Amino acid sequence: MAKMLVLQAWYSLSDEQLEIQCRDRLTFQNFLGYPESVPDAMTVWLFRDRMASTGMDKAFWGKSSAPSSANLALT
Repeated sequence: MAKMLVLQAWYSLSDEQLEIQCRDRLTFQNFLGYPESVPDAMTVWLFRDRMASTGMDKAFWGKSSAPSSANLALT
């Protein structure tokens, strides 16, 4: 699920578009490890909301509360 949030930030996708693109694009499926099923938009929203309510979003994205290109740089 965390990888889906990364894709969502990289491509500026809504939850609904994220679900559609993860089902449709082979590059997204490859990045996600070719899952048998993709979580729906509501599940993504609930996961992100739970991360925010527990403060895990700050740990995930770094000190800022929103993703940025500096936080998402691959090393």
